[in-house]
Amino acid sequence: MHMKSLQALFLLLFLGIHCVIAQENSVPKVNQLNEKGNREGLWIEENDLYRRFSYYHDGKLNGPYCSISPITNCVEVVGEFKNDKYSGVWYYFLHIDGALAFSLKDFKKCEHPETNYVYQCYCVDYYPNGNKQREGIWLFVDNPITDATSEYGKWKYYNEDGSLKEIKEEKVHELLKVSDSSQE
Repeated sequence: MHMKSLQALFLLLFLGIHCVIAQENSVPKVNQLNEKGNREGLWIEENDLYRRFSYYHDGKLNGPYCSISPITNCVEVVGEFKNDKYSGVWYYFLHIDGALAFSLKDFKKCEHPETNYVYQCYCVDYYPNGNKQREGIWLFVDNPITDATSEYGKWKYYNEDGSLKEIKEEKVHELLKVSDSSQE
């Protein structure tokens, strides 16, 4: 599927969900707080860098999430939160042309106790033609995009035509590796 088509599909899906929810009331409520003062329902946040659409329940991110570049009007990120945690598959697009850059899935607690990383997910990077560039386990502390991250374990690297080039065993980034002295 062409990347622009994929991006349009995600935007339509997100807007469709919003329309179904909005039918409950004649005027959709946006950026509302509940009786406890926590964010509730659809929140739209905008500045010079992004336009974010996210859903909250009792102050926690719950539901679809979408970020759009206010400069290019291209979808940059589409995903879903469950109780403030990344869930399902997240898609990240280049803000310049909307091409799929990478996807993240299988979010869970880090299964590698020798690291200081808290979470892990499965990452797939893509070439501009849509073929896989590389894939493997990605470790992170809290946010897979803004945190220091580390590739871990077996990573597959592909040629631009999609054929497997090599498999590498990736070691944890040394900065966040637990040192022997910290365990005394």
